[in-house]
Amino acid sequence: MGWKGTLRSWEASINRMERERERAEREVIKEQKLQQKLNELLTAQEEVNNYQDYIEEIKSIHKDTFNNINWSQVLNKAAPIQPIKLSTNEKIAQDRYDNFRPSLFQKLFKRVDKAKVKLAIQIETARLLDERNFKEASIRFKHEYTLWEQNRLKAQRVLAFEQEILQSIINESELLEKIPLLGSNIIFEMKDNNELHVDIFLHSEEIIPKEIKTLLKSGRISIKDLPKSKYYDLHQDYVCSVVIRVAREVFGLLPVDKIVVTAIDELLDRSTGHLATSPILSVLFIRETLRKLNFETLDPSDSMKNFLHNMSFKKGVGFSVVEKIDFN
Repeated sequence: MGWKGTLRSWEASINRMERERERAEREVIKEQKLQQKLNELLTAQEEVNNYQDYIEEIKSIHKDTFNNINWSQVLNKAAPIQPIKLSTNEKIAQDRYDNFRPSLFQKLFKRVDKAKVKLAIQIETARLLDERNFKEASIRFKHEYTLWEQNRLKAQRVLAFEQEILQSIINESELLEKIPLLGSNIIFEMKDNNELHVDIFLHSEEIIPKEIKTLLKSGRISIKDLPKSKYYDLHQDYVCSVVIRVAREVFGLLPVDKIVVTAIDELLDRSTGHLATSPILSVLFIRETLRKLNFETLDPSDSMKNFLHNMSFKKGVGFSVVEKIDFN
């Protein structure tokens, strides 16, 4: 092959390599686009799933509860038993010393006295161990007894319905911190005859979403305004779920048999055009009735039928202002 043929062969190789490089680049770009599309679909799916989980969460606040204190059991709990100084380890070591029988090896090599000294040292070590155990048990006992006394005194005051201690227990429970969706403030008022009123201040404007997110057949996300009727239904379930949860928590904390829980929220005052803070749901909860409900399957709004309650709700309008329930 002459130099011209060699040149043509070399140029053909160069062109073939260039075509391979371009093809590889196109494959990489194609793969990147496919991966980007897949990531977008996964992101959309995750966003819709998170939205649906959140909707379920604000309708399911009533399902769980943190507190369940039996104050009568706390009051009647037996006092911790004061520890007794024992010599268990010392006795075992002393028995070893008393029952020591030297072996033939120890006799032959005159190690009997050394073995007995070692056993005597073990007796002293065991005695010190018994003393340390007793001191540690005494410290634990003092702590447990102090705690037992404090809890017993607290139980006495709770069962006597002292308002100060009841309010303290509610404050210590940190309901709003433990349940962020619960509300912005909660006020407890104990009236005569152990009548407990609980006002929970909601912030539904910040909780209830204004949009609905769905996944299209293409895999992309669709975001639209939530229809008013669905917004109001969701608002109703949220409010009812909150008051049930508050009732469950209070019954778990305090030995009351009935409470009035009132949800207070911001509603549009059509006469002024401004938002006004007003009661929108007030419920007289009976402990025994509430206890019998199946919280996993009930509908929060429908469950209000089990209790005396004030609620004015219309699907096209939502909540209206109501009066707080009075025990009388």
